[in-house]
Amino acid sequence: MISLKRYLDQVIETTPVERREDFLSGTLLRVYCDSLVQMREGGVDACPDLGPELSRGVKRIIESIGTTPTVDSVIASEASVRELLRGWGRRVESHYNGKAADARDLLIIMSRTAESLGNKDDRIARRLDCVTEQLTSISRLDDLSRMRASIEESARELKQSVEKMSAEGKALVEHLRAEVSRPKRRSESLRAIR
Repeated sequence: MISLKRYLDQVIETTPVERREDFLSGTLLRVYCDSLVQMREGGVDACPDLGPELSRGVKRIIESIGTTPTVDSVIASEASVRELLRGWGRRVESHYNGKAADARDLLIIMSRTAESLGNKDDRIARRLDCVTEQLTSISRLDDLSRMRASIEESARELKQSVEKMSAEGKALVEHLRAEVSRPKRRSESLRAIR
């Protein structure tokens, strides 16, 4: 700002009186338009998804000022800037609230999945305890044929349990994939609506 002031002071001192006003108004107009462009770039960085909307709005405002601005066009641009920023700010807030809702949904899904896995681990542990008890009781049998029959039965039960756990695991993974992709699909459909 200090160098800009020095520059303006120097130009004012060296510019004939009849051209000073034109120079100052042109310089101020360029500074004002450059400020609008910088505001746009900062907004686009803050919310890239809604950046094109802000860019179009700033471009319209700069075009409305024109190359030979009037006091009325500059005053109107101030109101347009205020309206553009307020509306864009509300849309950015809504956009990021939607993102936060998606993140919350994903955390809930992950929490439910973790709970389901914990319950599954408990069922597996109980089943393994049963198999251990069966094997222990089989070891106490004296009759070899009964021992063999009991081991075969325990092996079948264990195999069925493992197959069931595997199927449950696959179903749980598919359910998790579907649940995780749901917020993404919702975001994409909302983006398509805009």
